Amino acid sequence: MLIENSTKEVKAMQTIKTMEFNITQPPSDVLWQRKDVMLVAAGSGPCLRELYYRAVEQGKLQQLMFCLTTDDDYTMGTAEEKITRVIKQAAAVHGVQVVVLYLNCLDILTRLDFDYLESSLSEATGVMVRYFFRGPLGKMDIRHFKPVYEFMAELPEENGCISHNLYQLPPLATDVAGVIDTLPANEAKVLVAPSGCRACLRDGDLLEQTQGVYVLETKKQDFIYGIEDNCVKQCSELMSDGKYKSLNLISSAVAAFIGFDGNWVANSMENNLKTRSF
Repeated sequence: MLIENSTKEVKAMQTIKTMEFNITQPPSDVLWQRKDVMLVAAGSGPCLRELYYRAVEQGKLQQLMFCLTTDDDYTMGTAEEKITRVIKQAAAVHGVQVVVLYLNCLDILTRLDFDYLESSLSEATGVMVRYFFRGPLGKMDIRHFKPVYEFMAELPEENGCISHNLYQLPPLATDVAGVIDTLPANEAKVLVAPSGCRACLRDGDLLEQTQGVYVLETKKQDFIYGIEDNCVKQCSELMSDGKYKSLNLISSAVAAFIGFDGNWVANSMENNLKTRSF
């Protein structure tokens, strides 16, 4: 499946279309080229489901472990405890030489003490633990982000092979996909999330006939100063040509964590457009 730029309708946003699967190789595929690397992925449903799809396609489910976290985990401070527990479980799997914590946007926004996790868990488990910055927010972190091949070059030589079958069920489909699929085709649906969140919807969760789905184009500043003004601007551009009479804002775990106010955006839209926030 593929994302196409919607330049005829609006320059700021991109459409989410269900089409033939054809995307560039993500970092997970490169990391799984080694047989001794276990990916530990924390995050909400969309993050984990997209990785599950990739692991199935690559035949690498034995090299992926999930840690389902929510915005509440990061707000209440329980995310690090959950992640630590899963990393220890991953390190105990036969054949694992390196555990890679495959960071999601909320890990990056909350600034968990990654250096401490690396050193303390490497010492505690006897297995190398490393974190990898991924996604749009990861790439914005100039101090920590490394391209995947540079990251791989810093690992020790491959030694071992993970053969244990973890018997993991796929993470459940998210409410986001369900809400979008139930909305009329002639209404615009805008996913309020970092652009990387669109992948799960595009690659497997949206019904093929679903139309009119967009994702905001975001900047790092949006997650510091608030995403509402940018959302109003882009949604106003999207609705300016009159193609859609109604606009639906669909939130995400990241938007919920930073306190996105969908009702404020809805009330700020011009021309008395019908705008709903989910």
